Amino acid sequence: RAALVADLESALPRARAAGADAVDVYCDVGAFTLAETESLLRAGRAAGLLLRCHAEQFTHTGAAALAAGLGARSVEHLEEINDADVAALRAAGTVANLLPGAALTLRLRWPDGRRLLDAGIPVALGTDLNPGSSLTESLPLMMTLACTQMGLTCAEAFLGVTAVAARSIGDPDAGRLCPGSHGDVVLWEAERYREVCQHFGVPLVHAVYVGGVPADADG
Repeated sequence: RAALVADLESALPRARAAGADAVDVYCDVGAFTLAETESLLRAGRAAGLLLRCHAEQFTHTGAAALAAGLGARSVEHLEEINDADVAALRAAGTVANLLPGAALTLRLRWPDGRRLLDAGIPVALGTDLNPGSSLTESLPLMMTLACTQMGLTCAEAFLGVTAVAARSIGDPDAGRLCPGSHGDVVLWEAERYREVCQHFGVPLVHAVYVGGVPADADG
Protein backbone atom coordinates (compact mmCIF):
# COMPACT_ATOMS: atom_id res chain seq x y z
CA ARG A 1 0.00 0.00 0.00
CA ALA A 2 2.78 2.42 0.89
CA ALA A 3 4.51 1.50 -2.36
CA LEU A 4 1.37 2.37 -4.34
CA VAL A 5 1.13 5.78 -2.71
CA ALA A 6 4.83 6.40 -3.31
CA ASP A 7 4.46 5.42 -6.97
CA LEU A 8 1.52 7.76 -7.39
CA GLU A 9 3.38 10.62 -5.76
CA SER A 10 6.39 10.12 -8.00
CA ALA A 11 4.11 10.16 -11.07
CA LEU A 12 2.55 13.53 -10.26
CA PRO A 13 5.35 15.74 -11.65
CA ARG A 14 5.27 13.72 -14.87
CA ALA A 15 1.51 14.08 -15.03
CA ARG A 16 1.87 17.84 -14.61
CA ALA A 17 4.45 17.95 -17.40
CA ALA A 18 2.11 15.95 -19.63
CA GLY A 19 -0.69 18.48 -19.19
CA ALA A 20 -2.60 17.43 -16.07
CA ASP A 21 -3.86 20.39 -14.07
CA ALA A 22 -5.20 18.76 -10.88
CA VAL A 23 -4.96 15.76 -8.60
CA ASP A 24 -8.10 14.29 -7.04
CA VAL A 25 -7.90 11.92 -4.05
CA TYR A 26 -10.81 9.80 -2.82
CA CYS A 27 -10.75 9.38 0.95
CA ASP A 28 -13.17 6.90 2.54
CA VAL A 29 -13.39 3.41 3.95
CA GLY A 30 -11.96 1.10 1.29
CA ALA A 31 -10.25 4.00 -0.49
CA PHE A 32 -7.30 6.16 0.59
CA THR A 33 -6.85 6.80 4.31
CA LEU A 34 -6.66 10.30 5.71
CA ALA A 35 -2.87 10.05 6.07
CA GLU A 36 -2.51 8.79 2.49
CA THR A 37 -4.81 11.53 1.26
CA GLU A 38 -2.71 14.20 2.95
CA SER A 39 0.49 12.76 1.52
CA LEU A 40 -0.93 12.64 -2.02
CA LEU A 41 -2.41 16.12 -1.83
CA ARG A 42 0.86 17.59 -0.54
CA ALA A 43 2.73 15.84 -3.34
CA GLY A 44 0.25 17.21 -5.87
CA ARG A 45 0.66 20.73 -4.53
CA ALA A 46 4.43 20.40 -4.71
CA ALA A 47 4.09 19.30 -8.34
CA GLY A 48 2.08 22.44 -9.16
CA LEU A 49 -1.29 20.72 -9.48
CA LEU A 50 -4.62 22.02 -8.27
CA LEU A 51 -6.07 19.96 -5.42
CA ARG A 52 -9.42 18.20 -5.22
CA CYS A 53 -10.75 15.57 -2.84
CA HIS A 54 -13.73 13.23 -2.84
CA ALA A 55 -14.62 13.28 0.84
CA GLU A 56 -17.27 12.54 3.48
CA GLN A 57 -19.41 10.44 1.14
CA PHE A 58 -20.10 7.22 3.10
CA THR A 59 -18.30 8.04 6.35
CA HIS A 60 -16.82 11.08 8.00
CA THR A 61 -13.04 11.01 7.62
CA GLY A 62 -11.90 14.59 8.14
CA ALA A 63 -10.68 14.77 4.55
CA ALA A 64 -12.85 17.75 3.61
CA ALA A 65 -11.33 19.97 6.30
CA LEU A 66 -7.86 18.62 5.51
CA ALA A 67 -8.19 19.35 1.80
CA ALA A 68 -9.56 22.82 2.46
CA GLY A 69 -6.67 23.56 4.77
CA LEU A 70 -4.22 22.53 2.05
CA GLY A 71 -5.84 24.93 -0.42
CA ALA A 72 -8.06 22.56 -2.41
CA ARG A 73 -10.06 24.19 -5.19
CA SER A 74 -12.99 21.87 -4.56
CA VAL A 75 -14.15 19.05 -2.33
CA GLU A 76 -16.68 16.58 -3.75
CA HIS A 77 -19.66 14.64 -2.29
CA LEU A 78 -19.95 15.94 1.33
CA GLU A 79 -22.95 13.89 2.43
CA GLU A 80 -21.41 13.34 5.91
CA ILE A 81 -20.00 16.78 6.77
CA ASN A 82 -20.08 18.33 10.23
CA ASP A 83 -19.90 21.87 11.54
CA ALA A 84 -16.09 21.86 11.65
CA ASP A 85 -15.98 20.88 7.96
CA VAL A 86 -18.35 23.70 7.06
CA ALA A 87 -16.18 26.19 8.93
CA ALA A 88 -13.02 24.91 7.23
CA LEU A 89 -14.53 25.11 3.75
CA ARG A 90 -15.81 28.62 4.39
CA ALA A 91 -12.48 29.83 5.78
CA ALA A 92 -10.56 28.46 2.80
CA GLY A 93 -13.04 29.55 0.12
CA THR A 94 -13.10 25.99 -1.18
CA VAL A 95 -15.91 25.08 -3.59
CA ALA A 96 -18.30 22.37 -2.40
CA ASN A 97 -18.92 20.28 -5.50
CA LEU A 98 -22.07 18.27 -4.82
CA LEU A 99 -22.81 15.09 -6.79
CA PRO A 100 -26.51 14.25 -6.46
CA GLY A 101 -26.41 11.45 -9.04
CA ALA A 102 -24.25 9.34 -6.74
CA ALA A 103 -26.46 10.02 -3.73
CA LEU A 104 -29.50 9.00 -5.77
CA THR A 105 -28.00 5.77 -7.11
CA LEU A 106 -26.46 4.68 -3.80
CA ARG A 107 -29.44 5.79 -1.68
CA LEU A 108 -27.29 8.03 0.49
CA ARG A 109 -28.50 11.07 2.36
CA TRP A 110 -28.68 14.11 0.14
CA PRO A 111 -25.82 16.62 0.45
CA ASP A 112 -27.19 19.63 2.29
CA GLY A 113 -26.66 22.30 -0.32
CA ARG A 114 -28.78 24.85 1.54
CA ARG A 115 -26.65 24.52 4.66
CA LEU A 116 -23.47 25.11 2.68
CA LEU A 117 -24.82 28.09 0.76
CA ASP A 118 -26.21 29.70 3.90
CA ALA A 119 -22.76 29.33 5.46
CA GLY A 120 -21.25 31.31 2.59
CA ILE A 121 -19.66 28.37 0.78
CA PRO A 122 -19.76 28.36 -3.06
CA VAL A 123 -21.64 25.30 -4.32
CA ALA A 124 -21.02 23.61 -7.67
CA LEU A 125 -22.86 20.63 -9.13
CA GLY A 126 -21.41 17.69 -11.03
CA THR A 127 -22.59 14.40 -12.49
CA ASP A 128 -19.79 12.24 -11.01
CA LEU A 129 -20.11 10.34 -14.30
CA ASN A 130 -18.94 6.76 -13.72
CA PRO A 131 -20.41 3.30 -14.39
CA GLY A 132 -20.44 2.27 -10.73
CA SER A 133 -22.53 4.90 -8.98
CA SER A 134 -23.67 7.69 -11.31
CA LEU A 135 -23.93 6.72 -14.95
CA THR A 136 -25.29 9.96 -16.34
CA GLU A 137 -23.96 12.89 -18.32
CA SER A 138 -27.01 15.03 -17.53
CA LEU A 139 -26.20 18.26 -15.72
CA PRO A 140 -29.85 19.39 -16.05
CA LEU A 141 -30.86 16.32 -14.04
CA MET A 142 -28.32 17.27 -11.36
CA MET A 143 -29.88 20.73 -11.29
CA THR A 144 -33.33 19.23 -10.79
CA LEU A 145 -32.13 17.04 -7.94
CA ALA A 146 -30.32 19.97 -6.34
CA CYS A 147 -33.52 22.02 -6.38
CA THR A 148 -35.95 19.30 -5.32
CA GLN A 149 -33.77 17.43 -2.80
CA MET A 150 -30.88 19.64 -1.69
CA GLY A 151 -32.42 23.06 -1.08
CA LEU A 152 -30.98 25.06 -3.99
CA THR A 153 -32.96 27.64 -5.92
CA CYS A 154 -33.02 27.40 -9.71
CA ALA A 155 -30.66 30.36 -9.95
CA GLU A 156 -28.23 28.70 -7.54
CA ALA A 157 -28.39 25.48 -9.57
CA PHE A 158 -27.54 27.39 -12.76
CA LEU A 159 -24.59 29.04 -11.02
CA GLY A 160 -23.52 25.62 -9.76
CA VAL A 161 -22.99 24.29 -13.28
CA THR A 162 -21.59 27.53 -14.74
CA ALA A 163 -19.77 30.27 -12.82
CA VAL A 164 -19.10 28.33 -9.61
CA ALA A 165 -17.99 25.26 -11.55
CA ALA A 166 -15.61 27.47 -13.53
CA ARG A 167 -14.27 28.91 -10.29
CA SER A 168 -13.51 25.40 -9.04
CA ILE A 169 -11.22 24.75 -12.00
CA GLY A 170 -9.56 28.15 -11.87
CA ASP A 171 -11.09 29.46 -15.10
CA PRO A 172 -12.82 32.80 -14.39
CA ASP A 173 -13.57 33.39 -18.08
CA ALA A 174 -15.82 30.34 -18.31
CA GLY A 175 -19.37 29.93 -17.07
CA ARG A 176 -20.58 33.46 -17.68
CA LEU A 177 -21.80 35.67 -20.53
CA CYS A 178 -19.73 38.85 -20.73
CA PRO A 179 -17.06 40.43 -22.95
CA GLY A 180 -13.98 38.25 -23.00
CA SER A 181 -15.67 35.02 -21.93
CA HIS A 182 -15.31 31.83 -23.97
CA GLY A 183 -18.61 32.03 -25.84
CA ASP A 184 -19.75 28.53 -24.83
CA VAL A 185 -23.54 28.88 -24.78
CA VAL A 186 -26.58 26.61 -24.48
CA LEU A 187 -29.93 27.83 -25.84
CA TRP A 188 -32.94 26.17 -24.20
CA GLU A 189 -36.46 25.39 -25.41
CA ALA A 190 -37.95 27.19 -22.42
CA GLU A 191 -39.71 30.45 -21.70
CA ARG A 192 -38.07 30.88 -18.29
CA TYR A 193 -34.81 29.59 -16.87
CA ARG A 194 -36.60 27.78 -14.05
CA GLU A 195 -38.16 25.38 -16.53
CA VAL A 196 -34.79 23.70 -17.10
CA CYS A 197 -34.82 22.58 -13.46
CA GLN A 198 -38.54 21.86 -13.28
CA HIS A 199 -39.06 19.93 -16.53
CA PHE A 200 -36.74 16.97 -16.10
CA GLY A 201 -36.20 13.79 -18.07
CA VAL A 202 -36.63 15.36 -21.52
CA PRO A 203 -34.12 17.09 -23.81
CA LEU A 204 -34.70 20.86 -23.66
CA VAL A 205 -31.50 21.95 -25.43
CA HIS A 206 -32.23 23.90 -28.61
CA ALA A 207 -28.67 24.69 -29.70
CA VAL A 208 -25.09 24.67 -28.40
CA TYR A 209 -22.30 27.10 -29.25
CA VAL A 210 -18.67 26.34 -28.47
CA GLY A 211 -16.34 29.31 -28.65
CA GLY A 212 -19.13 31.22 -30.38
CA VAL A 213 -19.45 28.57 -33.13
CA PRO A 214 -22.56 26.36 -33.47
CA ALA A 215 -21.83 22.74 -32.54
CA ASP A 216 -23.42 19.88 -34.44
CA ALA A 217 -24.93 16.80 -32.80
CA ASP A 218 -21.57 15.03 -32.84
CA GLY A 219 -19.87 17.88 -30.97
